[in-house]
Amino acid sequence: MNERLLAARLAATRVTDRPGPLTGDLPRIYHAWHQELHGRLAQRFVDLQPSQLFVTCTANARSELVIGPDSRTIVHDQHLGRTLNRMTSYVIREWPASRVQSWAFERLATLAFVGGDLTSTQLGLAFASRFRSADEPPPPDETLDRVRGVFAGAQEFFVLAHEVAHTALGSAAHERLEGHLQDELDAELARTEVVGTKNADEIAAQLARDVATAVERHTGQSPPIDFAPPARLLRAEDGLDERAWLRAHRFLYEEVACDLIATELTLEHFAESDPSIGPQTVLPAILMALHHLTSLEFLATVVDPRALELEATLQATMVRKSVWRDMTRKMYEAERGELGRMYVSATQHHAKYLGDQVLFIVPGHWREAQESLAGRARDNAPDVALLRDAVWSFAKPG
Repeated sequence: MNERLLAARLAATRVTDRPGPLTGDLPRIYHAWHQELHGRLAQRFVDLQPSQLFVTCTANARSELVIGPDSRTIVHDQHLGRTLNRMTSYVIREWPASRVQSWAFERLATLAFVGGDLTSTQLGLAFASRFRSADEPPPPDETLDRVRGVFAGAQEFFVLAHEVAHTALGSAAHERLEGHLQDELDAELARTEVVGTKNADEIAAQLARDVATAVERHTGQSPPIDFAPPARLLRAEDGLDERAWLRAHRFLYEEVACDLIATELTLEHFAESDPSIGPQTVLPAILMALHHLTSLEFLATVVDPRALELEATLQATMVRKSVWRDMTRKMYEAERGELGRMYVSATQHHAKYLGDQVLFIVPGHWREAQESLAGRARDNAPDVALLRDAVWSFAKPG
């Protein structure tokens, strides 16, 4: 696709002053990765479909595939990578809850602005400002910063590898992968316990206990007796037979296939570029990226009026993550060992320092504020330009 036309499209449909194509050190790295990934895929598959890479930076933090009459262009949003980097820092550096909440409200403000809800944009900005100065960030730590940098690099490579796998493989290759993967997944998931709907009350009670633990962890107070976790989470977790869900949502087979291909490509990349960064680092980093993506999807359901439609997307993200865990344990545990324990530890750490905030605390604040604002008269119309500048400031490169 013509770069000028694509830049104009992004400028018109996204919140950005840097539609691209961006140049500089980081975009050059992305282009080198893109070329490397095509080369690695060419060793596995025939008749690859060529693609172009267009690097942009938008407050939307969203990559996409643009298909033209004779071209396929991956729009890689640099701010998505920076968002994953920031979320990873929150987990690894164990940032205060208030700072994580401030970031989450920045995301809600951005999502509200993109959706045209200026009042909610103002609300998100106000909450972000309120929580931003509540606590100091953690002190500098070079060792943890290096770990954060390695994790963030693996996550960005994985995300780009996933997109390249989507675009480079033709429909015939995806159909073959889907047929093979369905048999593999059926066999693997059959070995995992499928929770029946008869246990729904028990699951809901456990989830409520998890929420209460999260609230106490971050506020020091127990939630009200009648406190209930968000209904969308219960629907996402209750009695979910992953095999049946995958068969009913066949598009997920391609997502899972691309996840597994991207995982293998990421492991290969680091094995060659820096052998000290092995599977014991790369696999937890990828799992953390999948947790991040779930958190981002969930924030979209908080602010978007199309919540029911987005809940299906959230559920798809959760199933995708669960299947990735099952399949990578099957693929790599024999030679790596203890992946299950490693995955549990990574998941619990993510929940403690980021996931709890996104899933429980921030949505609670948001709903209470929305309810208190309902029906109130607006004194002045919001200044769209000022709100746009505020939202763009979260993404604008320094």
